Amino acid sequence: EVTSHHGIPVTPPVLTLVDLATRLPRNELERAISEADNHDLVNPETLRSALDDVRPRPGVAVLFGAALLGWSQLVGL
Repeated sequence: EVTSHHGIPVTPPVLTLVDLATRLPRNELERAISEADNHDLVNPETLRSALDDVRPRPGVAVLFGAALLGWSQLVGL
């Protein structure tokens, strides 16, 4: 899935996080989730909901596990 921002093709934040989940160590993934939250790109509810709708692909389970940790553990890393 691709969308555009100011005419530039981009993937939605949740899909970017899914892709990063297969490449980053857990602490860096948690930081990426926290940064996305800080920039109002995702929040715990929208992330969990969006992961339910994402077709199966590598990274979904890892990201879902990180999201289930709870934002209080992720914020302020």
